[in-house]
Amino acid sequence: TEIYTLSLHDALPISTRDYYDVWLPNLSPTPELVAFALQAKGGKSWKIFERKFRSEMKSPAASHLLDLLAALSHQANLSIGCYCADESRCHRAVLRALLVERGAEVITSTLTSTNSVPRTVRAPSSSPPRK
Repeated sequence: TEIYTLSLHDALPISTRDYYDVWLPNLSPTPELVAFALQAKGGKSWKIFERKFRSEMKSPAASHLLDLLAALSHQANLSIGCYCADESRCHRAVLRALLVERGAEVITSTLTSTNSVPRTVRAPSSSPPRK
């Protein structure tokens, strides 16, 4: 049982249909923060994005969802998808870190086509699940 983070950028047959089971806008950056992230050129501005997004994820609604997903990761497989091609410059990298900090079992995958097997890297939980 794991959480996968996926790039839907190159999975055109999936991404053009906006395919998802559940959309959780409370785990998305605000439109203003997305605009800032799209303009971020260097590491310093990306660090500012990460700090601001982590702050947004401290809201009660987002925090409760992160706790729920972390707990569910021990009993079910979940996927977090986004259209960003590079996870290192995507909010899902911050979400992955936040989930791991909450004790989630996380695998990072890159889905490059609908007919390929995702590349996975296991990110082990370094702390017990939060209660």
